[in-house]
Amino acid sequence: KRFVMFTTSNTEPRNFDTILEKTIPNNENALQVNEYTLDRSMEVRYLKCVILAGYDSFANIRVKNWTLMNDVFPTVMIAIVYIFAIIFGRLWMKNQKPFELRNFMFIYNILQVIFCSYVTYESAYVWYEERYSFLCQPVDYSYRKTAIRACAACWWYYILKIADLTDTIIFVLRKKDNQITFLHVYHHLTMLFFSWYGGKYVAGGQSIFISILNSFIHIIMYAYYGLSACGSHIQKYLWWKRYLTQAQIIQFIAVILHSSINLLTPCNFPKIFDVAFLVYGMSILLLFSNFYLQNYIKKGKDKKTTRIKLE
Repeated sequence: KRFVMFTTSNTEPRNFDTILEKTIPNNENALQVNEYTLDRSMEVRYLKCVILAGYDSFANIRVKNWTLMNDVFPTVMIAIVYIFAIIFGRLWMKNQKPFELRNFMFIYNILQVIFCSYVTYESAYVWYEERYSFLCQPVDYSYRKTAIRACAACWWYYILKIADLTDTIIFVLRKKDNQITFLHVYHHLTMLFFSWYGGKYVAGGQSIFISILNSFIHIIMYAYYGLSACGSHIQKYLWWKRYLTQAQIIQFIAVILHSSINLLTPCNFPKIFDVAFLVYGMSILLLFSNFYLQNYIKKGKDKKTTRIKLE
């Protein structure tokens, strides 16, 4: 039906069509989608296995031995260390002077631009080679060159989400506590897990759309922060920050629309991930929209009111 079966043998995994062919019995509990059938109980099993992240028969075995991809435990530990770093880092910085970190920030942001550009290029290459379809783009679980490049692009995307946590550490060391908001922490933590689960289970297919879109937005975002780190003589030309936030909001709207279309289209791509992308996209859209409203709409009105009063 909607979920891909995998083999755990040492041989190369078979094509999705081959795996399902003549292996699923016809009975009243089976669902028919296109020419494939799959027992309803498999959907529940898939969900449980994705949550537990320890069942190789449902996982992308091509990345099993890749760094941090065998199971979710290292990612959980990274998240825990991240949370503790925020809590105890802020406590430690109470009696410390804020660090300048200007040179470090510039180098860090430039490296982010470079690696985000690489992920965008690799994802776009897969998009082009596979003739990406917005309606239905199943994951290619074979060992074809393009399929492996899709895996690599998703893996690098996950690594970048780990690197993104450095943003918060910089805020802590510079005592920019006002920037360590719920939106900021929620976004970084959730993207860390989304990227891991994406690489583990659906490296390629419809996931490539998010990889391209998000990585491209991050190129612009880190370019902005890199220029901002150069000092006030450059910062005065960075008038386009609000448009960067608008681009991020448009990105989440695109993800919501894309996931909604995929949910309504019969496709050999796990609907669990479409639902997850949709729900997450809606949650982050609400948070970013509220941020935009508070920081650009309301503040703009308050400044205008103050100016009128002074006049």
